[in-house]
Amino acid sequence: MIQCIEAPYKLTHLHYCQMEQLENGIVGLNASITIPKVLNFIEVSAKLFYKYTTYRPFMIDWSIEFCQTYRAGRFNPSAAVMLKVIETTLPQYYYSCPHGCIDAPYKLTHLNYCQMEQLQNGTVGLNVSVSIPIVLNYIEVSAKLFYKYTTYRPFMIDWSIEFCQTYRAGKFNPSAALILKVVEETLPLYYYSCPHGNRTYSALWLFGSQFIPEALPSGNYRMDIRLRDSTNTVLIASRIYGAVRKQGLIG
Repeated sequence: MIQCIEAPYKLTHLHYCQMEQLENGIVGLNASITIPKVLNFIEVSAKLFYKYTTYRPFMIDWSIEFCQTYRAGRFNPSAAVMLKVIETTLPQYYYSCPHGCIDAPYKLTHLNYCQMEQLQNGTVGLNVSVSIPIVLNYIEVSAKLFYKYTTYRPFMIDWSIEFCQTYRAGKFNPSAALILKVVEETLPLYYYSCPHGNRTYSALWLFGSQFIPEALPSGNYRMDIRLRDSTNTVLIASRIYGAVRKQGLIG
Protein backbone atom coordinates (compact mmCIF):
# COMPACT_ATOMS: atom_id res chain seq x y z
CA MET A 1 0.00 0.00 0.00
CA ILE A 2 1.18 3.52 -0.82
CA GLN A 3 -0.34 6.65 0.68
CA CYS A 4 0.29 10.37 0.99
CA ILE A 5 1.08 11.41 4.55
CA GLU A 6 1.25 14.60 6.64
CA ALA A 7 -1.37 16.42 4.54
CA PRO A 8 -2.55 19.17 4.36
CA TYR A 9 0.71 20.81 3.33
CA LYS A 10 1.72 24.41 4.05
CA LEU A 11 3.15 25.39 0.65
CA THR A 12 1.30 23.08 -1.76
CA HIS A 13 -2.23 21.88 -2.42
CA LEU A 14 -2.93 18.14 -2.65
CA HIS A 15 -5.91 17.57 -4.98
CA TYR A 16 -6.08 13.80 -4.62
CA CYS A 17 -3.94 10.85 -3.60
CA GLN A 18 -5.31 7.34 -3.94
CA MET A 19 -4.32 3.82 -4.84
CA GLU A 20 -5.61 2.44 -8.15
CA GLN A 21 -5.45 -1.08 -9.55
CA LEU A 22 -4.82 -1.44 -13.27
CA GLU A 23 -6.35 -4.14 -15.47
CA ASN A 24 -3.16 -6.21 -15.26
CA GLY A 25 -3.40 -6.22 -11.47
CA ILE A 26 -0.59 -3.74 -10.86
CA VAL A 27 -1.38 -1.18 -8.16
CA GLY A 28 -0.16 2.42 -8.45
CA LEU A 29 -0.52 5.77 -6.72
CA ASN A 30 -2.75 8.28 -8.55
CA ALA A 31 -1.83 11.72 -7.20
CA SER A 32 -2.18 15.37 -8.17
CA ILE A 33 -0.55 18.32 -6.43
CA THR A 34 -0.30 22.04 -7.26
CA ILE A 35 2.96 23.81 -6.36
CA PRO A 36 2.43 27.57 -6.81
CA LYS A 37 6.02 28.63 -6.05
CA VAL A 38 9.28 28.19 -7.96
CA LEU A 39 11.59 25.49 -6.61
CA ASN A 40 15.37 25.60 -6.89
CA PHE A 41 15.93 23.25 -3.97
CA ILE A 42 14.09 19.91 -3.76
CA GLU A 43 15.22 17.41 -1.15
CA VAL A 44 14.12 13.86 -1.96
CA SER A 45 14.43 11.28 0.81
CA ALA A 46 13.64 7.57 0.96
CA LYS A 47 13.73 5.48 4.12
CA LEU A 48 12.96 1.77 4.39
CA PHE A 49 11.36 0.14 7.43
CA TYR A 50 11.04 -3.55 8.29
CA LYS A 51 8.26 -4.84 10.52
CA TYR A 52 9.38 -6.80 13.54
CA THR A 53 6.66 -6.24 16.13
CA THR A 54 6.67 -2.61 14.94
CA TYR A 55 8.20 -0.96 11.86
CA ARG A 56 11.89 -0.16 12.40
CA PRO A 57 14.51 1.45 10.11
CA PHE A 58 16.18 -1.10 7.84
CA MET A 59 19.12 -0.69 5.44
CA ILE A 60 17.96 2.18 3.22
CA ASP A 61 18.10 5.79 4.42
CA TRP A 62 18.84 7.93 1.36
CA SER A 63 18.55 11.66 0.76
CA ILE A 64 19.52 13.84 -2.20
CA GLU A 65 19.06 17.47 -3.19
CA PHE A 66 17.53 16.90 -6.62
CA CYS A 67 18.40 20.24 -8.31
CA GLN A 68 22.12 20.14 -7.56
CA THR A 69 22.41 16.39 -8.18
CA TYR A 70 20.69 16.67 -11.57
CA ARG A 71 22.91 19.61 -12.59
CA ALA A 72 26.15 17.97 -11.43
CA GLY A 73 25.60 14.79 -13.44
CA ARG A 74 27.78 12.81 -11.02
CA PHE A 75 26.04 10.53 -8.59
CA ASN A 76 26.93 8.16 -5.77
CA PRO A 77 25.11 4.79 -5.99
CA SER A 78 22.12 5.81 -3.86
CA ALA A 79 21.65 9.10 -5.73
CA ALA A 80 21.89 7.25 -9.05
CA VAL A 81 19.13 4.86 -7.98
CA MET A 82 16.86 7.69 -6.83
CA LEU A 83 17.32 9.64 -10.07
CA LYS A 84 16.72 6.49 -12.10
CA VAL A 85 13.44 5.91 -10.26
CA ILE A 86 12.30 9.48 -11.02
CA GLU A 87 13.44 9.30 -14.65
CA THR A 88 11.71 5.96 -15.24
CA THR A 89 8.48 6.48 -13.29
CA LEU A 90 7.97 10.26 -13.71
CA PRO A 91 9.66 11.09 -17.04
CA GLN A 92 7.55 14.20 -17.68
CA TYR A 93 8.92 15.77 -14.48
CA TYR A 94 12.53 14.67 -14.86
CA TYR A 95 14.16 17.94 -15.86
CA SER A 96 16.54 20.51 -14.41
CA CYS A 97 15.52 23.16 -11.91
CA PRO A 98 13.98 25.65 -11.58
CA HIS A 99 10.63 23.90 -11.56
CA GLY A 100 8.19 26.60 -12.62
CA CYS A 101 7.98 30.18 -13.83
CA ILE A 102 8.31 32.93 -11.25
CA ASP A 103 5.69 35.39 -9.94
CA ALA A 104 2.84 33.05 -10.98
CA PRO A 105 -0.15 33.01 -10.95
CA TYR A 106 -0.52 36.11 -13.12
CA LYS A 107 -3.35 38.62 -12.95
CA LEU A 108 -3.92 39.22 -16.68
CA THR A 109 -2.67 35.98 -18.25
CA HIS A 110 -3.02 32.25 -17.70
CA LEU A 111 0.09 30.08 -17.45
CA ASN A 112 -0.76 26.72 -19.02
CA TYR A 113 2.59 25.09 -18.29
CA CYS A 114 6.19 26.07 -17.65
CA GLN A 115 8.96 23.53 -17.24
CA MET A 116 12.57 22.95 -18.14
CA GLU A 117 13.26 20.21 -20.70
CA GLN A 118 16.53 18.60 -21.68
CA LEU A 119 16.95 17.76 -25.36
CA GLN A 120 18.80 14.70 -26.65
CA ASN A 121 21.94 16.76 -27.29
CA GLY A 122 21.99 17.85 -23.64
CA THR A 123 20.71 21.38 -24.30
CA VAL A 124 18.16 22.59 -21.75
CA GLY A 125 15.24 24.78 -22.78
CA LEU A 126 12.13 26.30 -21.22
CA ASN A 127 8.92 24.69 -22.48
CA VAL A 128 6.23 27.24 -21.77
CA SER A 129 2.68 28.11 -22.78
CA VAL A 130 0.78 31.21 -21.70
CA SER A 131 -2.66 32.45 -22.79
CA ILE A 132 -3.03 36.23 -23.11
CA PRO A 133 -6.73 37.08 -23.57
CA ILE A 134 -6.20 40.85 -23.88
CA VAL A 135 -4.81 42.96 -26.74
CA LEU A 136 -1.38 44.42 -26.05
CA ASN A 137 0.05 47.57 -27.61
CA TYR A 138 2.63 48.01 -24.87
CA ILE A 139 4.99 45.24 -23.75
CA GLU A 140 7.90 46.02 -21.47
CA VAL A 141 10.65 43.40 -21.72
CA SER A 142 13.26 43.44 -18.97
CA ALA A 143 16.33 41.27 -18.42
CA LYS A 144 18.49 41.43 -15.31
CA LEU A 145 21.62 39.40 -14.65
CA PHE A 146 22.79 38.24 -11.22
CA TYR A 147 26.16 36.78 -10.17
CA LYS A 148 26.45 34.46 -7.19
CA TYR A 149 28.86 35.55 -4.51
CA THR A 150 27.44 34.09 -1.30
CA THR A 151 24.02 35.11 -2.64
CA TYR A 152 22.88 36.27 -6.09
CA ARG A 153 23.57 39.98 -6.64
CA PRO A 154 22.92 42.26 -9.65
CA PHE A 155 25.77 42.10 -12.16
CA MET A 156 26.43 44.06 -15.38
CA ILE A 157 23.16 43.57 -17.26
CA ASP A 158 19.97 45.45 -16.33
CA TRP A 159 18.13 46.06 -19.58
CA SER A 160 14.58 47.13 -20.32
CA ILE A 161 12.78 48.03 -23.55
CA GLU A 162 9.23 48.72 -24.63
CA PHE A 163 8.92 46.14 -27.39
CA CYS A 164 6.10 47.67 -29.47
CA GLN A 165 7.67 51.13 -29.84
CA THR A 166 11.21 49.77 -30.28
CA TYR A 167 10.08 47.35 -33.01
CA ARG A 168 8.23 50.15 -34.85
CA ALA A 169 11.07 52.67 -34.61
CA GLY A 170 13.67 50.37 -36.11
CA LYS A 171 16.47 52.30 -34.37
CA PHE A 172 18.03 50.60 -31.38
CA ASN A 173 20.70 51.23 -28.79
CA PRO A 174 23.01 48.22 -28.24
CA SER A 175 20.99 46.67 -25.39
CA ALA A 176 17.67 47.08 -27.25
CA ALA A 177 19.24 45.60 -30.39
CA LEU A 178 20.40 42.55 -28.44
CA ILE A 179 17.01 41.98 -26.78
CA LEU A 180 15.24 42.18 -30.15
CA LYS A 181 17.85 39.84 -31.67
CA VAL A 182 17.17 37.29 -28.92
CA VAL A 183 13.41 37.50 -29.56
CA GLU A 184 13.86 37.28 -33.33
CA GLU A 185 16.16 34.23 -33.23
CA THR A 186 14.64 32.28 -30.34
CA LEU A 187 10.94 33.14 -30.82
CA PRO A 188 10.60 33.85 -34.57
CA LEU A 189 6.87 32.99 -34.62
CA TYR A 190 6.15 35.86 -32.23
CA TYR A 191 8.57 38.43 -33.64
CA TYR A 192 6.12 40.83 -35.28
CA SER A 193 4.75 44.31 -34.69
CA CYS A 194 2.06 45.04 -32.13
CA PRO A 195 -0.75 44.56 -31.37
CA HIS A 196 0.04 41.30 -29.59
CA GLY A 197 -2.15 39.22 -27.32
CA ASN A 198 -5.60 37.69 -27.81
CA ARG A 199 -3.94 34.30 -28.34
CA THR A 200 -1.96 31.50 -26.69
CA TYR A 201 1.82 31.63 -26.96
CA SER A 202 3.65 28.30 -26.78
CA ALA A 203 7.35 27.65 -27.34
CA LEU A 204 10.39 25.64 -26.35
CA TRP A 205 12.70 28.55 -25.60
CA LEU A 206 16.47 28.10 -25.82
CA PHE A 207 18.87 30.85 -24.72
CA GLY A 208 21.92 30.24 -26.89
CA SER A 209 25.53 30.72 -25.84
CA GLN A 210 25.98 33.24 -28.70
CA PHE A 211 24.13 35.77 -26.54
CA ILE A 212 26.52 35.37 -23.59
CA PRO A 213 29.22 38.10 -23.38
CA GLU A 214 32.67 36.57 -23.72
CA ALA A 215 34.04 38.73 -20.91
CA LEU A 216 31.88 37.16 -18.20
CA PRO A 217 34.03 35.77 -15.37
CA SER A 218 33.67 32.15 -14.31
CA GLY A 219 30.95 31.51 -11.75
CA ASN A 220 27.24 30.86 -11.26
CA TYR A 221 24.67 33.18 -12.80
CA ARG A 222 20.95 33.87 -12.76
CA MET A 223 18.92 35.90 -15.24
CA ASP A 224 15.43 37.19 -14.50
CA ILE A 225 13.24 38.01 -17.51
CA ARG A 226 9.85 39.71 -17.16
CA LEU A 227 7.18 40.93 -19.56
CA ARG A 228 4.82 43.65 -18.28
CA ASP A 229 1.93 45.64 -19.71
CA SER A 230 1.40 49.41 -19.54
CA THR A 231 0.12 49.18 -15.94
CA ASN A 232 3.37 47.44 -14.87
CA THR A 233 1.46 44.18 -14.36
CA VAL A 234 3.55 41.07 -14.97
CA LEU A 235 2.36 39.04 -17.98
CA ILE A 236 4.94 36.27 -17.57
CA ALA A 237 8.30 35.95 -15.84
CA SER A 238 11.07 33.37 -15.96
CA ARG A 239 14.32 32.73 -14.13
CA ILE A 240 17.29 31.08 -15.82
CA TYR A 241 20.27 29.55 -14.04
CA GLY A 242 23.61 28.78 -15.62
CA ALA A 243 27.32 28.56 -14.94
CA VAL A 244 30.29 29.94 -16.85
CA ARG A 245 33.51 27.94 -16.74
CA LYS A 246 36.73 28.04 -18.75
CA GLN A 247 35.17 25.68 -21.29
CA GLY A 248 32.17 27.98 -21.73
CA LEU A 249 28.52 28.04 -20.65
CA ILE A 250 27.25 25.09 -18.61
CA GLY A 251 23.58 24.39 -17.97
